[in-house]
Amino acid sequence: METAPPAIICSSRSRRVIPLQPRRIRKAVSDMDFLLLKHVRKGAALAVWAGVVWMGVAGIHRGLWLDEAWVANSLRSATWGEMWWGGEWLQTSPPLFLALGRVWLAVAGLSVEALRVVPLVFALVAVGAVMAASPVKWRALAAAAVFAGVGPEYFFSFKQFGAEAAAVAVVLWVASLERPWVLVVVTALLLPLAYPIAFLLPGLVWLVEPRKRIQAAAIWGAVLAALYWEFVRPN
Repeated sequence: METAPPAIICSSRSRRVIPLQPRRIRKAVSDMDFLLLKHVRKGAALAVWAGVVWMGVAGIHRGLWLDEAWVANSLRSATWGEMWWGGEWLQTSPPLFLALGRVWLAVAGLSVEALRVVPLVFALVAVGAVMAASPVKWRALAAAAVFAGVGPEYFFSFKQFGAEAAAVAVVLWVASLERPWVLVVVTALLLPLAYPIAFLLPGLVWLVEPRKRIQAAAIWGAVLAALYWEFVRPN
């Protein structure tokens, strides 16, 4: 029986031991690119967080402008009723924003720095909610766009603007979870913090099950009617 020459046998064995595997090489390179991109995305998100914190802390000693002082003085009212219904001033801030501010000042004391902490917290909540509601690859960009759209000046003012942005972002994040009744409850709870949520209700109601849409609309309508009757109309 004839056999192949030894050189051919050796060459054949070499090809079997060290085969060329282009698919594995491509997969390894692809995995490396994915990991690199993942770290870049995390770095971009952390950069947005760090930027928000830096801007908030950098301006924490900034004095109050007239409208901010107006809101701060209302928090110092003798009673909760005077804070909400004004007395000699026109109250335009949502009731839950005023309540949270009054409780915070009772804990931290009245100072410019304590007042500046409130919008900083709302800015961080808004950025976090936008990132949670956005696709992974667009999280940092979406958060930065929302922050820039509202404007750092408004975000860090002791007014309800940052709270409204945070509340709307939380509602959109909850809507992305596809849990209709959680959305109904969260939206109803946040309406006293941010009146602009009312503009989202015609779209949000379509995210509820068809059989429950009337109930959801009734709940939101009742909350809006109560807010108007108790807080908007008197002012």
